Amino acid sequence: FLPGVEETLNAMKADGIPMAIATASEITNVRFFCETFRLDRWFSPDHIIYDNRTFPLKPAPDIFLHAAARLGLDPADCIVCEDSANGITAAKTAGIGRIIARRAEPKIENIYQDPGIYAVIDDFVGFYPDRLETGDRE
Repeated sequence: FLPGVEETLNAMKADGIPMAIATASEITNVRFFCETFRLDRWFSPDHIIYDNRTFPLKPAPDIFLHAAARLGLDPADCIVCEDSANGITAAKTAGIGRIIARRAEPKIENIYQDPGIYAVIDDFVGFYPDRLETGDRE
């Protein structure tokens, strides 16, 4: 896990924040990560949206639209943390309310300047609620 991820997920769960995973990974990888990191502590299986080959993947918005629907939320009321250019494009196209870009790909540094991105982070230390509420760009 990145620094701060467990603390962030624990705090969000304690506050009753609905959460989902929307990943382009296939079920084999999803199972591995769920078992290795015990993701069931935070995410119910029906809130893990993965590549089941029934909808187009990122940069299409479908995966985020499915995740929002599973949570019973309007995409505009959702926050997405994303680390790829395709994922950022998908979140924007889906109409996600706040997009948090995790600085992971130096080759897409220019996308971090996009005004559609609420904040850019390197890790999740102090992310919830502090950095989430301030919209720190760096």
